[in-house]
Amino acid sequence: MIYFPIITAQDYESFHSLLHDHIPYAYDKWLKLHAMWHHHYTAERHAIRNVHVNPHQFARHLKSTGRAANMNELLAFAEITATGKPN
Repeated sequence: MIYFPIITAQDYESFHSLLHDHIPYAYDKWLKLHAMWHHHYTAERHAIRNVHVNPHQFARHLKSTGRAANMNELLAFAEITATGKPN
């Protein structure tokens, strides 16, 4: 199972301030990137679950774990949010 983070337009600026160059500057570019990933992984027959993520919870997660803000950590956070289990 692959857990894809869903970021709302309202939250995108907050996520961008946390992730800086790890995500596109513009929300529309993020949506295109997300669609590209979705297409790629579904074409390879991976199970995908979209998970709404919150920037404030992500910031708390980073602080509590001491991990760096990057795409891998955002994906890990989406999984934690969906399953309730740290990976």
